[in-house]
This record gives sequence, C-alpha cells and structure tokens, in this order.
Amino acid sequence: MSRSGFVLSVLFVALGVTPSALGAQRQAPDSVRLDELVVSVSREAVRARLRAAAADLVDQTELGRRQIQSLPDALRLLPGSTVVGTGGRGGTASTFLRGVNSNQTLLLIDGIRVNDGNADPGALLGGFEFSLGDRLEVARGPQSTQFGGAAIGGVVSVAGEVPSARGRFGLETEAGSFATYRARGFGSIRTGRLGLAAGGSFFDTENERPDNQADQRTQYVRLELQARPTVMLGATFRGLQQSVSSPGDVRTSNTTPVGLTTFENNLGTAFLDAKVTRQWASRLTLGGQGYFLRGSSRFNGGDEFVSRLKSTRWVVDWQQRVALGSAGSVIAGVNAEWSDVRDNDGPKDERLRAGYVEVAVTPTSNLHLTAGGRHDDYTTFGARTTGRVAAGWFVPAAGIKLRATYGTGFMPPSLAARYGSAFQKPNRDLRPERSRGVDVGIDRFFARGRAVASLTWFRNDLRDLIAFEFGGPPDFLGQSVNISRARTSGVELSSRAELGAVDARVAYTYLDTENLTATTEAERRLIRRPKHALSGHLTWSGRRVVLGAGVAAALDREDSDFNVFPAVRVDPGNFVDARLHAEWRFSPAAAVRARVDNVFDERYEEAYGFPALGRRLTIGLAFDRIR
Repeated sequence: MSRSGFVLSVLFVALGVTPSALGAQRQAPDSVRLDELVVSVSREAVRARLRAAAADLVDQTELGRRQIQSLPDALRLLPGSTVVGTGGRGGTASTFLRGVNSNQTLLLIDGIRVNDGNADPGALLGGFEFSLGDRLEVARGPQSTQFGGAAIGGVVSVAGEVPSARGRFGLETEAGSFATYRARGFGSIRTGRLGLAAGGSFFDTENERPDNQADQRTQYVRLELQARPTVMLGATFRGLQQSVSSPGDVRTSNTTPVGLTTFENNLGTAFLDAKVTRQWASRLTLGGQGYFLRGSSRFNGGDEFVSRLKSTRWVVDWQQRVALGSAGSVIAGVNAEWSDVRDNDGPKDERLRAGYVEVAVTPTSNLHLTAGGRHDDYTTFGARTTGRVAAGWFVPAAGIKLRATYGTGFMPPSLAARYGSAFQKPNRDLRPERSRGVDVGIDRFFARGRAVASLTWFRNDLRDLIAFEFGGPPDFLGQSVNISRARTSGVELSSRAELGAVDARVAYTYLDTENLTATTEAERRLIRRPKHALSGHLTWSGRRVVLGAGVAAALDREDSDFNVFPAVRVDPGNFVDARLHAEWRFSPAAAVRARVDNVFDERYEEAYGFPALGRRLTIGLAFDRIR
C-alpha cells in the first residue's frame, strides 16, 4: 500500500470507530459541553444541541493550537468545503461549499458581505489571515433568507472580539522554505468600559516556481465601548495589501507568461448593540468596503494588457430581536447597500433595499423550530424573495439531535454581464441564478458532550445559471445568458472531540455533481469538485508542549485544460497533503514553533496547471504575554 493509501485507511478507520470508542465513556448524555454558540451565521446565539443548520465553529484557541493562520487552511478542516488554490502562497483561492461555484458562497467579515458578482472573493480569500480574537463560523446550505445574494452554497463568516483579559501583547516571527518570512504583532487592552485590540502582519515569499514572488501586509483594529450597561458601541477596521507575480499555467503556450497582480481591500464597520427592554434588543451596523484589483500581463511578447477593478460598497443593517417569553423570538431587520464599480469599461452602480424576518420557537426545551423570509429589491434587475424553514430536535436520553433544513437562494448577475464590457455584449434580460437546497442530519454527542459525530445528507438544485455564449462575425462578441442548470448532492460525515489533552477533527464529504444542460457525457460533471474529500487533524497539548498532525486529501477529480480550444477534460489525479507541527513553551510568555507542510512532498495541482508547493519547513518564535 502507498503512503497516501495508508494515511487514508487510518483516517477512515478512525472516523468509523471513534463514536463507539467514545460511547463507552459517555455519562449523562444531556450534559453537552461541546455546545458552541454560533452567532454570525444564524443572527443570534444558537447552541449546538438545538442548532438546525449544518454549521461549524473554529475559535481562536483552536486556530492557535493547530498553528492555522489563513482562512483557506481553516476551511480545509471542515466538511463540505473544497478549497482550490492557484499554486504557491499569495495566489487566489476558491471554496466550493457543497459543490456550488465559489462566487455563490457568501464571505461575511465583521457582519458585512465582501463579495458579490462584481467583486470576486478569490484574492481576498487567498490572502486573509486571522487576527487576535477572531473566530470562524461556517453554515452550509442556502442562506439567502438571512443574508441575501451570493449565499447559495452557504456563509463563511469571520468576526472577532476584544479578549477579556486586562491586557495581552504578542509578537510572532517565522522563516522557512522558499525564502519565506512572516512577522505578526498584536495587542489588546481592556480597562473598565473600554476594550481595544489591534494588530498587523507582514509576509514575503519567493515560492517554489521562478517569478512567483508574493508579499502581503494586513492591519486590524477593533474598539468596544460599554457606554451603558445595556449599550455597547464599537468599530472595526481591516486592511489587506498584496502584490503577487505569477508565471501562470505551467502548460500555457504564452511565451511571456509572467503577470503582476496588486490587490487591496479595506473594510470598516461601526456598530451599536442596545438592550432596549428585557425583551427587545437592537443592533445597528454600518459598513464600508473598498476593493481594488489591478492585473498586468503580456501575451507572446505583445503589448502589455492592464485590467483594473475598483468596487466601493456601503452597507446599513438594522436588526431587531424581540423575545416571545421563554418560548421563542422574532428577528426582523432592514438592509441597504450602495455599490459602485469602476473597471476598464467605466463606472457602473447598483442599489439594494431588503427586509427580512425570522421566527424561532422552542415549544419544549429540546425542540427548536425556525421559519423566515427575505425580500431583496435591486435597482438593476428587480426583486427576489427567498424563504427558509428548519427544525432541530434533541433527545437527551440517547444524546442524539435530529435536524433538517430547506431553503432557497439566489446569486445576482454582475454589472458587466448585464450592461456589457469590452469582452461581451450587454444582456439586460439576464436573471439572477436561483437554488433550492435541503439537508437532513443527525448529531450524536459522546463523553458527556466532549465529542460529537455528525452525518448529513444534502442536495442543491440550481437553475438559471449564467454561462457565456460565444458570438459570431463581425465582432465575435458573445454574451452572458441564463441557460444552465445543475445539481449537487452528497453526504457529509464529521467528528470532533476534546478529550483531556487531545483535540481531534475528522471530516469526509462524498459529492456528486451534475451539469444538467451538458451536451456531451464528458461535460456532465462540474470541474474542480472531488468526489471524495477527507481531512483530519489531531493535537496533543501538554504543560509546555503541543504536538499536532493533519492531513487533507482529494480523490476522483476532474478539471479542464483551457490551453486548447475548445477546452478538454483532464484527470488531475488524487493527492494527500499532510502536515506536522510542534510548539515548545520554554517560558510562560515565549515559545518556539516548528511546522512541516506537505510532509510526503506530494506533487499535485489543486487547479490544473498550477502546482502546489512541495515539502516546506517553517521555524519561528512567539512571545505572548497576558496581564
């Protein structure tokens, strides 16, 4: 058996035997300790034992223990999430949540959407690093009822808080293979009613291929003021600046393939949380985002081609929560967005007005029911209404929760697709992409709630998908049209355990995708979605030492070779990427860290034509003091 096959076999066995092994330790099945609160992706705090959505939480403590710094690496821990990167560090990344397109998954940062049809999340997702106090929440399945467009596959949310300690200050520095260097500084202080957290990082690498340098800088600030016992004011700022040179596809026929991309994203929010009465809570969020992307390239020694995209977005979200005694609550709100886009073809703009309402009822302490609707009205194409219902039922005697959800979603078309550009004709009749999603699942809690295993079946039906239709003479300009339909379905199997010094995660996803409008059998399957995806990570924490190992694998994949016309389907092969890491805390405030990524030096391509990095070693020092 190969090394890759051996690793996969061990993980499959672990996934299968963990529930029975932990079940022997189970006591008081209704004492759930892995009962995380999911807030951002549900618009209110919902505990795991009642939560109907298929959702996961990765908090700051777990991220640090596993030495995870970037958002793509965190997403690889979770079921249903396939991450595809374009080679080395600093490149773009895409996440296919439950098999839907990357731009159909909403990326929410500090409560504000940062992607839509006009602002692709690839550069931001590829470069995003977690800051002090951050936590990741992921909800799978259509979530447009709560968050509007671009939430067909689900929602990926990152939000933070100022640590509760009076003061915390730290510095991290590390260096490794491919001339990689990273430094990060952070700090927080809390005095009485005021809390402040801030940080910044710098990253530079040569990567493995020639002409593939990348450098990146990030900034983060969060301010919290408890103005009154029932009123909190706050503000956040996140900045990301990135410069990447890329040699392009290894199979390209371009004789001058090196391109340069600069990317900048700035996001600021201000918020007000108020407890108006014992039953009524209100939250007002104001946000602004500036997104700038510039790319330059040449083809076979020709003139330099420069593309520019600048998107500015302003957001207002006002949410009310009214408690219905102890039996439930009503969440209602209004949302407004102003988007202005400037690219090579000039300025374009779009306005959105939306209203939403969700009713959550807990008729018994172990049954949670929700139903909601949302109406979005765009100035560019009109209105769309979505709905969602969900139920979660916890059975204490068996330590089991049963859950099910059904929801609808939509994805607005880009302004370039509707109003045209240098590369396509306008299509004012273009409609939003639509979806219907359903899932049914079961969660089993073990070991007095310190471990949970989950099984979920899901299906998404997608209609009015937008595809490009090539044109003919004289200008050969095509246009975007609503001609495609697709279906994704599968099974998610995951397990999480915190047993003493051991913290483990295992996730497996079986995915079946189908392009229902494909004209040939070779095109029936959607590309870049592995049929089998597996991940696992295990850490052991001693008094001064933390040891960890992780693995991510993708089996049975298809991709397209776009260097020939028409493009042809290819088999990029299977891969297993393993990592090892260790930390030794030689004093209460200082530690040395080491990490080996791609331990087996696997040669593979997540995106066909863009080789992933080989084996790499990283060593660093960390100073972290809490007052």
